[in-house]
Amino acid sequence: MLYLLFVVMVAGNALAADTDSLSRLTSRFKLLENRVQDLEHQVASQQHEIIDQKASLAEKSREITELLELLKEKDTLKKTNRRMSDIPEQNVPAQLLRRFVLDKDDVAFYARLDETELTGVSLNQTILFDNVVLNAGNAYNINSGQFITPVDGFYLLSVAVTSDLGHNHQLQVALMKNDVILARAHAHGDSGHLDQGGITIVVGLSAGDKVFVKSTYQDVTDFYGGGLTTFSGFHIMFK
Repeated sequence: MLYLLFVVMVAGNALAADTDSLSRLTSRFKLLENRVQDLEHQVASQQHEIIDQKASLAEKSREITELLELLKEKDTLKKTNRRMSDIPEQNVPAQLLRRFVLDKDDVAFYARLDETELTGVSLNQTILFDNVVLNAGNAYNINSGQFITPVDGFYLLSVAVTSDLGHNHQLQVALMKNDVILARAHAHGDSGHLDQGGITIVVGLSAGDKVFVKSTYQDVTDFYGGGLTTFSGFHIMFK
């Protein structure tokens, strides 16, 4: 009986020892499992950082490539300018040397009627344009409405006139050179609609000729402004 009790005690102690060992192993396993999970999270975070760094490097590489291309273009432009400067001036086409450069003899003007209306214009009255947009050579006089040609030559002249909105409203104008009619224009607004007429001619003029626009309609008439009634011209230079 004592022997049997001893055996049971020994077996109980062994089982308790095994249970304690198993508990320790289980705790250790959980610690290892948590550590592995932490490492996996760290690896995933580092992978995202690597992807972001690769994208940043790709963007930097693209910027460097663009800068290199710009530097290459700048260098090419410098070489081209040096080659152009080495060409004797007499071998360069005149139109290339004079492009966008105003000459002292250049003459050009552009005037327009910006007021909403010019009303009560009578027969043979000169049209005055209130806004002189361009007046190279100062040949157009805003007070008289006349363009006085400073030099002999051929000139391109253009006129656009717009009638008012009134019912059955019409107007007629003449482009004048001194007392001579060069061309005519007509516009007929009807039932609340604008109408525009125009003239564009090339004519030979002498220095001192007075060119202007006058009304030739038999009754008092109204002109519509807003930039729709204009007068312009320039000296054609054959060089």
